[in-house]
Parts: sequence; structure tokens; C-alpha cells
Amino acid sequence: MPLPSIDWPRIAAAHPELQIQTVSFLGEGWTSHAFLVNESLVFRFPKRPEVWPELEREIAFRAAAADLLPLPVPRYSRPVRTSDAAAHGYAVYAHVPGRALDLLGMPHDDRTAPAETIATFLQVFHGLHACESIRVHMPHDDECARAVALR
Repeated sequence: MPLPSIDWPRIAAAHPELQIQTVSFLGEGWTSHAFLVNESLVFRFPKRPEVWPELEREIAFRAAAADLLPLPVPRYSRPVRTSDAAAHGYAVYAHVPGRALDLLGMPHDDRTAPAETIATFLQVFHGLHACESIRVHMPHDDECARAVALR
């Protein structure tokens, strides 16, 4: 799919505190394109208007879960559902810098600490469904039943 038409000067005008100096394409998924602005903010542009209910649920989930998780989770700071600058609006969150973990390039003894960190994160993440403040943002559909119905 081609990259979206984005009017960056209009986005800058809508956010006068933001001096856009650099913009680089991060990638795209099934529902959105993402750009890194000033090496510090991720701008996510939905590909279709139907994406917004799921994106709004993600925004709410991250806000509720961020303080409960043992690793940094970016919170959305600017959801803009309608904008003259982008066909289906955009949402913004702080970029969490990092690099890919290369376990094969690490000595065997150095792999334990990152593995434990990831395991702890996943254990806490998968335990979040018990919190009422989190559960309200989780899908309520029976995903297994939906998958069987799609066969």
C-alpha cells in the first residue's frame, strides 16, 4: 500500500509547541502507518476510519496498563480522530528508543538477564486481565469462537 498523503505543515500548525525538524518512516502494519518525528515522537496514521474504535481501545489500555508493567510502555498523548492534515487522523506517543535484541550474538551467560526481564514483563502483562481497570479495555468477543466461525 502506498504511503499516506500527510500535510506535515498543517500538523505543525495544529501543535505550535511542536517544531517538526525530522520525519522518518518507521513502518506499517495492517491498520496504520507510523512515522518518527524529531527522533522522539511516533505519529501513527490509521489507514481506514474503521480502525479508530480499536485504536481508541489501545489508547485506553495503554493508559491503564503502563504503570503496572515492568518495562516502559508509551502512552498516547495526542489522538486526533479528524484532521485536514491526514485522511483518517492520527495519534501520537513518545518513542521508546532501543534496539533489537540479538540473542544469537550474545555470549550464552549474558542471555539470562534479558530473558528474565522479558519473562517478567509477559507474566505481568498476561496477569492484567484480572484488573477491572484493564478488563474494560479488553476484547469481549470469544476469539476462539470467531476463528472457528471463519473456517
